Amino acid sequence: MMFKNSNQIKSYLKKESDRTGISIENCYNTFFARNLLQRISELSYGQIIVKGSFSQMVHAGKMVRPVTDIDLVSTTLNKNDALIILFRAMYTEDENDIIYDLITHPKSTKTGIIKIRPIAKFDKIRHAINIDFNPISNSVLEIQYKDVPRVFIDDKRFYVNTPSFEEHLAEKLCIVSESVRTDVLNTRIKDFYDIYKLHGGNYDVDKFSYYYRLLLTKRNKIDPEVVSCDYINRDFIDKHRNLWDSMSKKYEFLDKDVTIDEAVYYTKGVLNEQIHKLKTKKYTIG
Repeated sequence: MMFKNSNQIKSYLKKESDRTGISIENCYNTFFARNLLQRISELSYGQIIVKGSFSQMVHAGKMVRPVTDIDLVSTTLNKNDALIILFRAMYTEDENDIIYDLITHPKSTKTGIIKIRPIAKFDKIRHAINIDFNPISNSVLEIQYKDVPRVFIDDKRFYVNTPSFEEHLAEKLCIVSESVRTDVLNTRIKDFYDIYKLHGGNYDVDKFSYYYRLLLTKRNKIDPEVVSCDYINRDFIDKHRNLWDSMSKKYEFLDKDVTIDEAVYYTKGVLNEQIHKLKTKKYTIG
């Protein structure tokens, strides 16, 4: 859809906010992040891989919570070549003459993640989005080429390279498995919601189990032999209830009926099943 001015985009996103139930802020986040991701996908020739909430949307075939940022990795490009592609995507105008400019210089974290902060510019609109980019990542086990579903009425479908559904879900379960400290709150409480919404979808159950075991070993944050779900109990739920309420608003869980009790106990069941496979070594692959 072509927009002549900022008022048309504002009107369009206001209608989409009312239709989808997504806040206007996250409608802007999703709209501009999706627009930029489409450009990146068209310029990267499969060398940049999409993770995070966009990957989740791809595998679910719909949005289970709004897009808050863009998570990218590469298994083949060096840092400079990858950044060149990202910057070309930012400064290549589309049919609406939307461009993206850097708010600050990219910054690297201690773990090697490059934080990029572009701002979308169109007429009078200025909207910042976040990109987390991990160059030369060896964490991707399987890459799939899939289409990004439409979120808003006039969205165009496009394709991205992304880790498999099985790997996406296995990585989330690894994060839950590794977060065993009881003296601090688990700030990744949203992973319990995601697992609740994604588990049981259209993926290979045996491959999911295999990737879970493989990722536990590759990540090397916890010994697979001592993985436990004992810490996930009533006390855990009670301690995290306020955080769940806060995160469900911050990340806008679209399924308002899911409670922390349901999500946590469901995830515990999924984890318990994988722990049983780890101990008995009952795998059909790997």
